[in-house]
Parts: sequence; structure tokens; C-alpha cells
Amino acid sequence: MYNTIWIDYFTGEQYRGGQVLNDFDAPLWKLPVFVKANAIIPMYEPNNNPQDIDRSVRNVEFFATAGENSYTQFEDDGIFIDSDLKESEDKEYGTENHVNYGDHVSTTYKSSVKGDVATFTAEKSTGSYKGYAPEHTTSFVVNVSKEPTSVVVKNGDAALKKVEVKTQEEFDKAQPKDGEFVYFYNAKPNLNYGSSSDATDVVKKEGFSSQEILTTPKLYVKFAKTDVQKNVQTLEVSGFKNDGKLDANVENDKLQVPTLKTPTEENGDLTPTSFRLSWDAIEGATSYELMIDGTINSVPAGTPEEPVTTLNVTDQAYNSTHKVKIRQRTAEGFSKWSEEITVVTLKDPWRNTPTPVSAEFAGGIWANSSSYSEMQAFNHSYLDGKMFHSGDNAAEGQAMTIDYGQAYKFDKLGYWPRTDLKEGQTVCSGTVLQMKVETSLDGVHWTDCGTSTWENTPEPKEFKLSQTAFGRYVRLTPVDTNNGYFTALELAMYKVDGSSAFEVGSLVGDGKVTDADYQHLKGNCIGRENRAPLDTDWSSHIAPNGADFNLNGAYDAYDMAFTMSKLDGGTTKSDKVSGNIVVVPSQTTVKAGDVITVDLYTDDIKNANALGSLINFQGDAFEYVNDSLTKSPYTASMEDLSKVTTNFVDGKQSVNISFQNRGSRISTAAPGPWRPSSSRPRRPARSSFPRPRGPWARSSITSRLWTMAPSTTPMLPSPRPASSPWATSI
Repeated sequence: MYNTIWIDYFTGEQYRGGQVLNDFDAPLWKLPVFVKANAIIPMYEPNNNPQDIDRSVRNVEFFATAGENSYTQFEDDGIFIDSDLKESEDKEYGTENHVNYGDHVSTTYKSSVKGDVATFTAEKSTGSYKGYAPEHTTSFVVNVSKEPTSVVVKNGDAALKKVEVKTQEEFDKAQPKDGEFVYFYNAKPNLNYGSSSDATDVVKKEGFSSQEILTTPKLYVKFAKTDVQKNVQTLEVSGFKNDGKLDANVENDKLQVPTLKTPTEENGDLTPTSFRLSWDAIEGATSYELMIDGTINSVPAGTPEEPVTTLNVTDQAYNSTHKVKIRQRTAEGFSKWSEEITVVTLKDPWRNTPTPVSAEFAGGIWANSSSYSEMQAFNHSYLDGKMFHSGDNAAEGQAMTIDYGQAYKFDKLGYWPRTDLKEGQTVCSGTVLQMKVETSLDGVHWTDCGTSTWENTPEPKEFKLSQTAFGRYVRLTPVDTNNGYFTALELAMYKVDGSSAFEVGSLVGDGKVTDADYQHLKGNCIGRENRAPLDTDWSSHIAPNGADFNLNGAYDAYDMAFTMSKLDGGTTKSDKVSGNIVVVPSQTTVKAGDVITVDLYTDDIKNANALGSLINFQGDAFEYVNDSLTKSPYTASMEDLSKVTTNFVDGKQSVNISFQNRGSRISTAAPGPWRPSSSRPRRPARSSFPRPRGPWARSSITSRLWTMAPSTTPMLPSPRPASSPWATSI
């Protein structure tokens, strides 16, 4: 392939095939068109309609360099066509379109170069079509690098007499008489008809008409009209030369081997999609060839004053590996290849920026147009100019809530302000100067990750979160903006590099809630709180996936429901939970030795996947009665995942009640009462209430309660009677 020669149609310059040409001169007007060496191209005169073609005039251009070639032309009236759809003999193929262009004439053209003699031939034409006449005027155009010493032109066996002209215009207009041919050697052909002397005034007034398109020399020969079905037409050129002045294609051990420098990110030579190769200039080099992943890239050496010593390789895949080596070329050949280097482009810059499934800004969007919707800021295409734009200039303090569909561990926010500056502006309207960032796994309980402070400029900005935080939901609240609007070309929450998405409720790190999570929940999570002596278990089993969804430091019924409701394919229920749940003690004043029964009551509970309460009591005031946690028959279909812990170091002990439906099992509608626990005071309780009654006091027991809806929607604390001193808010 590398020995194949290709010729630039517009300049006549020759290039070896099998390589990429870098720094190739291709101005706006020039479409790179290359013709293979020895190609033969028959042409008609310029036309805009097949019916306007004069088929009695044929022009054939030869791009011969060495050796032989032939080409057969098929000529018809350019009008007739018959198309017939027929069933294929291959039944699986279906129908075939049988197209018939009618009768035609065939003509074979040949070229042959032997030494400095070249012969160009139009064989006798065969065939016919309606309206065809065999009398033709034929012109041969031969690409050369110098004027030949002599030519012999024949129609059949009859040699034709030479009539030489001096200009292209003369040649185009000339009509050779019988027994003659017209000869013209053009040392600097101009391919732009518009800039030629015979162009019309209208054409000359066009701006491009002044652009000359000069190419290498051409030899023009026009044969006298003849019957081309009776006569072969031959042009023999002596002193033929079409030399591209290519460098010798041999290895030259005397030539210095260039040395490649390995691109680095620090030097700005390496990006996720490109790398810049560089080397030192070598005196006398005409070009450099770089073998990149098996393909030769040619780079002109430039001039001594302005040498070329770099090559930018673009449009590469993220984090892709490339093998590169280099050699120099001179007229005497090419050097040995250099040592091969390995280049690896940078990783995908968006690899840690998941795309959300939805985003909604409380302040609305500009003109209620989808062109400015929230999701325009999450398409990873900030260069396209599309952006999010708030609905009015009262955006400050209003939140954009983003749902990523799955949970991630986030550590950074990226913000690309709009850049469409108007005349006289240095910043755009809506640039955010301060942004509050919050994350949540359930869409209800939020973790404050800090507030950014950014300069009022159009450059991209980053904010490192005050803490790495788990979240399926992210809430971005512009605190201070330019002109009160909120705009963004791009917003990107970055997950921790190397971390993966996971389903809310997944505990063991495989991303989906499975029976392995259930086993882990039962074996390592029930009853754990972020307090000694269980804080180590908390750090090992609860914290790694942020499973404290209500952020209360205890793994309770609320948290368990995110796992339990997704087992066995997950719940299919979507109705809203309703009803009340309340903790009711058997008495509110106690003395040492009394046994207090604490009942968990429900009232018309419907569509609940889980029920639970976290009851805390002071260990120095109460003693838990062993095995007193009992289950009501109304919860017989639910799994009891309750746990009593009485050894917390800080003295506050827990009765963690949790009844769960697994997957799509039927939700409870238990009316209560339940009787989950009993306590016996060890001594009169200390009370923070006024007017304690001597040895009597209100007990220091507190509770938090939940009824959980199906986990397909954020789960909320259940309603409870405000009059109950035992139903404290979370």
C-alpha cells in the first residue's frame, strides 16, 4: 500500500499511499481529492442536465506515472431507466430491484509507460443506443512534469498532422481539420474556470473567481473527428515524464534517528481524548513519519527558521493505549525507527458524574420552555451552549432537587456558568456565587455538605464537599447569584473515584438488594447504634453504604424497610400509607419496683410495609424485664426484627422494635394493641418535669415511631396524636 502513488487532483503533487497526511493544505474551497496513479478518467464537457451533453465530444484524462492500466467506459443516453421489482430466487432474500439502463456503447482506454515512452489508446467503441452517432471529437489530457520531446497521434493507422496553439482558450475553441490534431502544452494549468479569461462577466464578479487553482503541467491533444467504432485512436509520447519527486523509499543507516518525548498531563500534552507528540528538529529532514498504532502519519519538517516538531493526535477514546515510534525522511531515504513509546490518554472526565433521571427547580424554568429545562445542565455537553435558566430573578434560596435513581458516594460539585457574554459584559446573568449542597438517600432526611464560595467569572468552578456523603437525591440551593437568576451550562455531582452506584438498601456492596443483604442485616445490623460498644459494628456494617437513612444514629425499622421491601423482586405496592401509631405506657408515675407495660398501638394502619418504634430509657432508672418483648397476633405475617440493647456505655438503653414485610408480602392493617416491652424502675426516676411528687415522678422513657410505605417512594414518619407525651418527634 505504501508503494501506491496518489496524486492531489488540484495541485498534481504526488504522495505515497498508506499514510495520514498532517498539515495538508486544504483551504475552505478545496475538498481533498486524490487520484490513484495511472488512473484514466473519461469526462464530458461541463453541464447541468444530461440532455445538454454533447456526446460527440469526449475528453479523457490520464494520470500515468509508470506501468500499464486500462479502463472501460459505458456510455448511454443518460435518460432511459427501467426498474422492475421481482421476487429473488433466494426466497430468504425477498425482492430484488432489476434496473435496466437500456442499450449502451463500451469503449476501453489504455495507458502504457515504458521508460520515457508513453502510449495512450482509445480502442474501437462497440454497441449502440438510440440517438448514438459514432463520429466523435476526442481530446486526451496527459499529466506530465515537463514538455515531451515529440508526439505521434493517429486515427486508426493514419498519422495526424500537428497544429500547435499557445493558450488554453485557443485549444478549447480549436476544431482540428481532417488529418490534423491540435497540440497544447500548458506549463501552469488553472483549474478555476471562473478566473480564466473566457469566463463571463457575471462569473468574474464572484469573489472566488479571483482564486487561481494552479496544478502541474498538462499535455492537451485534440484528435480530428473520426468514426470511433472503426478507428483506434493513439497518442505516443516520447520524452514522457511525470515525476512526483518523492523521497527515496529505502532505509538509510546514515540518517539520525529522532527521539520521541512521552506526553504528560503536567506539560499539557495529554487529555482524555488527545495527546501531543514532540521531538527535536533534525537538520536536513524533509519530513517525519510517526507510526501510531500501525498507521504512518507524515509530518512536513517545515523550514530551518520554523521547524515542525509536534503532532496533535485528536479524537481518541478515553483512557486508550497507543504505541508510537518515529523516523525521519530525506531525499536519500528514511532512518531507522526510534524506540517505541506507550501513550495512555486520560480517563473519561465524566466517569464520576452520573446522569440523573430527573431534576426539578422550585423556581421554575425560563419562559416555561424545555429549551431551558433542568436536564439541559446534566447532558455532559457544556460546549453546545444549551443551558438551564431559572424562571425569574428570585432564584436565590430556591432548591433544585435532583434524583439520580441510584445511590452514590459524592465528594465534589462541578459548575459551568453560562459564557454567552454580551458586549460590555464580563460575567453573565445567573452566575452562581454561593451554592448550598445537600444529599439524601430517602429524599426526606438531608445531609448538609457545605456552601461553595465562587468568584463572579464565567470560568468552570468546583466545590469540594465538606464531607463525602451518600445520596440518591441531591439538593442544590443558590444562595447568592449574579442578578438573582440561576443559570448553568452544566452541573455535575462527582462520585468518589472508583466507587459504584448501588440500590438504596444494599448493605454488602454488590449494588442490588439481594438475600445476601438480608443475611447481613440479620447478622450484623439489627440493634446497632453509633454508640459504644456497638460503634465499631456501626462503622463496619452500617456506615459503608450510608444505611442510616433517617440520620438518627440507630439502625431502626425505618432503615431496615429500605432493604426488606426490596427483597424477592421488591414490593409492587404503591398506595400511600395511612393511619396512626402511638406508644402508650401503663402508667406515667412510678415507684421503685413497679412494672411498667409499654404498648405500641396502631389505629387503622393501611398499606404499611413496616412498623416500628425506637424506645430509649435510662439504665440507671429502669431495668428491662427479660423476655418481655412480645409480638401481637396482628403482626403474625410480619417478620420480627426487634432488638433490646442494655449495655450502651452512655447509659441510654434501647428497645428497637421493628416488624417488616418482606418484598411484596401483604401489608399489615393491624389495629393493635401490641405489647412489646416492660420496664421496672430500679429507683425513683429523676425527672425534668416540674413538681415531682415526692418519690413519684414521670418516667424518663422516650420513643420515636414509624409506619413505612412501600419503598418506591420516600418514607415519612407516621402521624401521631400530639397529646401523647410518649410520641416524641424524630
